[in-house]
Amino acid sequence: MNKNYRIEEIQTKPPTWYKTYWTYYQNIRHEVLPIDKTQHTNSTDLGSFWEIMPLLMPNHFESYAIVLHQHSDADTDRALPKTQRYSRQEIYAKLNIPYLSEDIYDLDSYALADSKLWKSELREELFTSLLQLNGDCHPKQYDFIVNIISTLELNTEVFYHYDLLKVLDNSIYQENDKMFFGELLQYSNLVKATNIACQPTAIFAKDSNWAMITDYDLPYTFIGGKLSLIKKLINTQYDIYGISPRFKIITH
Repeated sequence: MNKNYRIEEIQTKPPTWYKTYWTYYQNIRHEVLPIDKTQHTNSTDLGSFWEIMPLLMPNHFESYAIVLHQHSDADTDRALPKTQRYSRQEIYAKLNIPYLSEDIYDLDSYALADSKLWKSELREELFTSLLQLNGDCHPKQYDFIVNIISTLELNTEVFYHYDLLKVLDNSIYQENDKMFFGELLQYSNLVKATNIACQPTAIFAKDSNWAMITDYDLPYTFIGGKLSLIKKLINTQYDIYGISPRFKIITH
């Protein structure tokens, strides 16, 4: 491990509030129910943002955002120049698909447009690399988030959790999931410090004031924290949008 960074592997178990949500995928009997039965969700091939949200993100935060993972450099991408990072709005414009959402706190219009795109024949031709980025923001998205958190001085001490599948696929480790503790690092430095070449499954502050959580096969990441943080993070260039909980978890 690179000793230039203040980060170390730890054997401490995750805090209770995080471990509870993490273990929902490990054979715990549960239901996902609407908070308000009059609400509805637009189903997309990217998955249901709102139904997955309570499985990963605890509901004790003041506000939330969703990061839609951006992509670049697809081998089969003939419509878009290589080596660039594109927002959803730019992709829709190049493919003549209307981007309807004017209110970045409302994902309904986005979900409709994205459903149209992913159900079209363009999916296999243009978005192979998006599938490959499941579980990982684009590094520039990740660094943008880290920089905002650092500016607000919310990064004194953080935990990093890598689930087993991320560890096995992106490192030399052949063990269980990994936990690290230390300073908040930009993407390239974090990879050097941990020797795991991917975004952590979760990053969360020691004082539990904010968290950033994804899963191995999801093309998006959730962020929870104070409203002041979420307002700073929302940015259409980086495909970060506000999102409000619509579902809750009931365990049995």
